[in-house]
Amino acid sequence: MAALREIRGTGASPGIARGPAFLAKPAAGPATTGETAGGSEVAALENAVTRAAMDLRTLAAATDADSAALLDFQIEVLEDPTITERVAQRLAAGESAAFAWIGVLDPYVAELEAAEDEQIRARAIDVIDIKSRVLGVLAGEVFADFPKGAVFIGHDIEPSRFLAHDWSQGGGIALFAGSAASHVAMLARSRSVPMVVASGPFAIADGEDVLADGGTGTIRLGPADIDGAQTPATSSHFSPAGRSAERMRGDEGGDLSANAEQETPSSGAARHLLPAGAKGEQAGGFDDHGFVSNEAQTPAATSLFSPAGRSAERMRGDEGGDLSTNAEQEAPSSRAASHLLPAGAKGEQAGITLSINLNTIQEIAALPPTGIAGIGLMRSEFAFSSLAEIADEERQLAVYRHVLDWAAGRPVTIRMLDLGGDKPLRGLASEACTSPHLRGIRLLLSRPELARVQARALLRAAPFGDLRVLLPMVTYPDELEAMQAILGEEAASLASRRIPHRLAPVGIMVEVPAAALMLDAFGAAAFFSIGTNDLAQYLSAASRDDAAAASYYKRATPAILRLAQQTADLAAAMGKPLAVCGDLAAEPENLPGLLAAGIRHFSVAPPALAGLRSALIGRNADETTAAGV
Repeated sequence: MAALREIRGTGASPGIARGPAFLAKPAAGPATTGETAGGSEVAALENAVTRAAMDLRTLAAATDADSAALLDFQIEVLEDPTITERVAQRLAAGESAAFAWIGVLDPYVAELEAAEDEQIRARAIDVIDIKSRVLGVLAGEVFADFPKGAVFIGHDIEPSRFLAHDWSQGGGIALFAGSAASHVAMLARSRSVPMVVASGPFAIADGEDVLADGGTGTIRLGPADIDGAQTPATSSHFSPAGRSAERMRGDEGGDLSANAEQETPSSGAARHLLPAGAKGEQAGGFDDHGFVSNEAQTPAATSLFSPAGRSAERMRGDEGGDLSTNAEQEAPSSRAASHLLPAGAKGEQAGITLSINLNTIQEIAALPPTGIAGIGLMRSEFAFSSLAEIADEERQLAVYRHVLDWAAGRPVTIRMLDLGGDKPLRGLASEACTSPHLRGIRLLLSRPELARVQARALLRAAPFGDLRVLLPMVTYPDELEAMQAILGEEAASLASRRIPHRLAPVGIMVEVPAAALMLDAFGAAAFFSIGTNDLAQYLSAASRDDAAAASYYKRATPAILRLAQQTADLAAAMGKPLAVCGDLAAEPENLPGLLAAGIRHFSVAPPALAGLRSALIGRNADETTAAGV
């Protein structure tokens, strides 16, 4: 029988609710053509504000007087002439509707969240509700309800969402953040809806049985037939990775890390780090986490870092803002650390890791994580279809949470928005979309409002799993340092607002030849990932999207492999983990060259996993064919 897990929070509304967990999810996809379809940015925003106010009035008319008064406050904010004037000034300066809107409301939210008085801090969710509702209209999103009788699980819950839900058939609320002084807590108490707040992040599957006790502030997860009194004291808390360990809890500044007493990786987890077979030995198969195993390997040979034989030392940043968990945190679990294998020198044993590339969350809807080491590359720009969606910090957070929940403690590397060039985005200024040099990190640094929204969402998502941040199209070290500074500034802002967050390791894509050739100048990076797609087009001077230039593009493979060799050597000398996440890694015929270059971590599209796994199983660590294959 599975043990019941217990999390302590703060009771906000008494009563006990038991039912299936409903995890707050990203809003449904666009139902209309979005913010620019209705004409100018001014017209688009005016329409969105009018629509949001109309929806709130409809909701207020269907509820009691006290609840309607709360919604009337939101309507007043929506129609506040001071806000309208400030938004108009930003629009006149050339900002998009979405970023003009959040540019006015975000400072207001930050001021409320930083207040000393808890009741004032609790008003922030009302303004966030307004902000998100308008952004949702701009993006053409459908606001969906959640199942009756479910226990709502999320960072917070907006007043309008609470009031739109039918609580007559039971259900409850369990929030990672929130406040007992919030409007939603007041509404919950008036309707006898059990509610627990401020539990801190915890892992739970959608639909998992959960009990929320608003009287004691306790959240219990597990089958209904388990008696909570029998719960072992040692398993009363658990981490976002889902292990029986201490729950991640924020310090006074809001930064989160694993508790110093967190359990060490079990021997069962450590076995996933067995390296590929030595010379003359037959390679083993892949275990259920996507790592090569070899039954002939002795436990003493197990190592988190293969070629140099170093201990499992956690990646740590410098004072310039490079990112890591705090000093008291244990070394990464075996599953996570295996993702951080640095490049190995030829002829030495090395573990091999297989991860997947991800474009949208729909791609993992029917894909179990079994047999996959994690997500080696999430192309975040494909997860959002408009500028309004990107401007919505809560939506971004929900998308990243969803991916981390799916990974169940496995590493997830999310690349920041790689927009511009051949990746236009609806609502982004035409110059940013067409300028050939303004792409990836250059675009993010030229439009810091884009970078800062995503930075906050990533920082807030990090406590929920093993998240790493990857920067696109980096050419020079100062670009990395500038983005690390933004992440550090946003982390400080979140801490001042008491919002749980965690600084995650930051690495760079190696896809610009200049960056590959001077990789040793990027000492501030925690890891590297070779993007062979763009690297090939820049090396061959042939566009990857031009069919007429395809032959030039494909013929660059020897040059890529040679540059990969140099990159791997530099990464190994720096002690930095290295992966390959481009299409080249998915082609089995390129495997010998990549292995010879010292590459041991491959991240490919899910359909390519089977072929790559088969090719790897038949090969020794010294790149020779395994005996008996």
